[in-house]
Amino acid sequence: MSVYTSVSDDEMRGFLSGYDLGEFVSLQGIAQGITNSNYF
Repeated sequence: MSVYTSVSDDEMRGFLSGYDLGEFVSLQGIAQGITNSNYF
């Protein structure tokens, strides 16, 4: 059984704002993966 979590660009920007990682570019979910949400 899979559970998919959608993460919007704004949600990811908010999450990343607490880290010194540079500018957010893009986010794309992938079809592969088994248990956790996977993004690249």
